[in-house]
This record gives sequence, structure tokens and C-alpha cells, in this order.
Amino acid sequence: MFGENEKYGWVTACNAEKNIMLGYLWETKEYPWINFWRSMDNGIPKAFGMEFGTTGLNEPFPVVAKKGKIFGQNIYDFIDAGEVISKSFTAFLAKIPADYKGVERIDVNNYRFVIKEKCRTSRDITYLMK
Repeated sequence: MFGENEKYGWVTACNAEKNIMLGYLWETKEYPWINFWRSMDNGIPKAFGMEFGTTGLNEPFPVVAKKGKIFGQNIYDFIDAGEVISKSFTAFLAKIPADYKGVERIDVNNYRFVIKEKCRTSRDITYLMK
């Protein structure tokens, strides 16, 4: 997750039964928005989504274009004919203990990021980005 003035955004999902964490890390100048959604069937959750991107509203384009901005940020990107835009993100899988408390924050320094666990200081997970 990320605050309004953060350089990096991130999102993680943990499965304690499988001892695994899935995560994504990106620059907020490239992907300023994150949307969370869920699909229900008769009151039972069937799917949960974590989508980071350039669109800040889950609406048809005419509605998005009319709105324009939220919180001072454009809620869409426009790519003109023949234009090329490159963006990137980091995806990671991490092994976690069954009693993992969740992610407090992710610190990024150069090509290294450190996943800080909630309520702990001794079980950080460190990665080098390639």
C-alpha cells in the first residue's frame, strides 16, 4: 500500500496455510492507483483482486474522462497513435512462517527492498531487484 507522497507502492497477499506471500512493488509515478475488489456468490467470497494501475475509477471511459482527476492525480493515461510508453513493476513470492503477522511496510533502497513484518523486527525479508 502507499501514501499520497510515497515513491513506491506495494501490495501483498499471504496464505498462512501454504506459508507463502505474493507481492508487487512499483513506482507510484508509473502506477498511481490501486483498486481492491471482490466477487461474491450467494454471500460467499469467490475472488479477491488487487490491481495497481493508471485508472483510478472502475467506470466506463466517458465517465473517467469527464471526471479527469482525483486527489490531484489524473485517473487515466492517454497513449497517442504511434506513441510508446514503458512501465515496470516487481513481482515476488516469499516463504513465510505460519504465524506471520502481515506486512507493515516495504522499504526500498537502490535495488534492494526489505519487507518489514508487523509487530516484529527480527523476521525481515530482503530482496535484490534485477
